[in-house]
Amino acid sequence: MMVSSEPSPSSFRQRFVWALWEDTGVAVDLRTGTYSLLNPTASAICRLIEEVTSWEQALRMVATKWQLDDREAQAALKSVVEALREEQRAPVWDAEVAFHETNNGLVLSDGGCSVLEIDATRRTIRRCAPESGVRLSIEHYLRLFSGKLLPLLDVPVLHAATCRTSRGLLAFCGASGSGKSTTARLMGNHGASRVSDDLLVLSVDEAGVRAHPEAEARIFDWCRQVGECLQVDPLGAVPYDSILNAAKAPGEPLSNILFLSSERRKGTSIHAIPLSLRESLAEVMAVSFLDGRAPERLQAFLGMCRQISVAVKAELGWMPSGVEALDAALPTYIAKVTS
Repeated sequence: MMVSSEPSPSSFRQRFVWALWEDTGVAVDLRTGTYSLLNPTASAICRLIEEVTSWEQALRMVATKWQLDDREAQAALKSVVEALREEQRAPVWDAEVAFHETNNGLVLSDGGCSVLEIDATRRTIRRCAPESGVRLSIEHYLRLFSGKLLPLLDVPVLHAATCRTSRGLLAFCGASGSGKSTTARLMGNHGASRVSDDLLVLSVDEAGVRAHPEAEARIFDWCRQVGECLQVDPLGAVPYDSILNAAKAPGEPLSNILFLSSERRKGTSIHAIPLSLRESLAEVMAVSFLDGRAPERLQAFLGMCRQISVAVKAELGWMPSGVEALDAALPTYIAKVTS
């Protein structure tokens, strides 16, 4: 009886971790870092897999729970197991640059040219190419790299532009081109203050979720200083732990997250659709910068994303296309979120 390429439920649990609610959830493949949304049947079967020691035992439990014969139970169990391996999503990264894992850390490359490298053993960052051989400044590449570096130091970061309203912080999350920075900038025309453009540093612990919007400016100042060091000594390596000090900034509650996409820019008004916990978790994972493959890091990452999705109101945003239409629609939206 073959249900999975994994020889036992135990080895299956070593490959996948999941966050489950009453009848939904999200599963993460620890080998690839990709994730799957779980429907009620898949969530229930994952709960069964948590309890069993053999696929035969899992089959009996599936057959009993849904009153199936052996053939139907095997088909149901196999379909869920195969779907976890095949119907997966990957976090959406910006296409400007690429990140590649090495035995000791991470490399940032642009157009196939390696630019910066993190050595996790020595905890340093160094240049891989002369500045004349790349299209952007070293400081700019460091800004792009900082979103990857911080999660490797257990600091969660969202790809977000953030505004402060009378009811608290509002984060606009999405990939480059989704309109998050433009929306945050235009919010300033209507009483809100923009406090970050690209990175939103969070702290997630037993006390809850706190946002640190002022950390972005400090991180970018760290990028400038490190960039200057790497220009003075192009062959040298700079310790990177000091970015943790840059990430420390006053924290405050994050009241709302609005997830944006260039594919949802149409019409003349703003529509915000509340997300379920499962949908919110998937969206948070998609705009988080961590994509390391270490199983223990991915398990912790899933736990942090789950806390964020539980603690913070999350909505899917449909925004007008065009700056003028967006600016005209914002007063009504701001009145709604601050009422």
